[in-house]
Amino acid sequence: MEFARYFAILRSMKDSIINRFGRLPLNLKLIGVGSALTFVGVFLPWYADLDKFNTGDQFLGISGPLYLLGFLIMALAVTSLALFGARMLEKKIPSLPLEEAHYQIFVGAMSLFLLVITSSIYFHSKFGVNITMKEMRFGMIMSFVGSFFVLFGGLKMNKARGVSFETAGKLDKLIDVEDPLGQDRIQKDIKIAPAEPESVREDVAVSIENEVEATEKQNLF
Repeated sequence: MEFARYFAILRSMKDSIINRFGRLPLNLKLIGVGSALTFVGVFLPWYADLDKFNTGDQFLGISGPLYLLGFLIMALAVTSLALFGARMLEKKIPSLPLEEAHYQIFVGAMSLFLLVITSSIYFHSKFGVNITMKEMRFGMIMSFVGSFFVLFGGLKMNKARGVSFETAGKLDKLIDVEDPLGQDRIQKDIKIAPAEPESVREDVAVSIENEVEATEKQNLF
C-alpha cells in the first residue's frame, strides 16, 4: 500500500511537470532542453584516441587536462537550468546583472566558445598519443547541441521581449496641407449658438441680401 501511494504521488508530480513544460513558450523549452543536454554531456566522454589495443587516452568533460573548462561549462549550464526551473515552477527569478534573455545568450555563446577551445586543443596535431585515432565522443557533441539550443532560445526570448503591443501607436501628419491661397488652415472650435426666432432669421437674411446688392452696384460703377 505504501509503495502504491508513493507511486501515485510520483506519477502526479510527473504529470504536473509535463503539463507545466507543455505550457511554456518555445524559447524556454529550447533553453531547458539545451541546458540539460549540456549539463549531462559534461559527465560523458568528450575525447578519445584509443587504438585497437585500447591504448591511449579518453577524457570526460570534467576530466583530463582541460577539466577546468568542463567545470566552467557545467556551472554555466547549472545557472541556465536553474533559471529555467524557476520559470517552469513559476517561482521568483533571482536578480541578475543582465536581463534574463541576455544572460541566456551569454551562457550559450560562452559555452560554445569554451567547447571550440577545448576541441581545438584536443585535435591539435601535437596533442594525444595516437594522433590518427582521435575521435570526438558523444558527450562533446551533446554539449555542442545543448549550448546551441540555449543560445537560440535566448535569442528568441530577446526577440519576443523586444516586441511589445502595450503601447498605442500614434500617427503624425506627414505633409502639411495648405489652402490654395498659400495660407495655413487653422482649425477653430465651432460653438453652436441657440436657435433664434424665425422672424429674426428672416430679417437677417433680408439685410444680407440688401448689402450684397449694394456691393454689386458699387462694383459696377
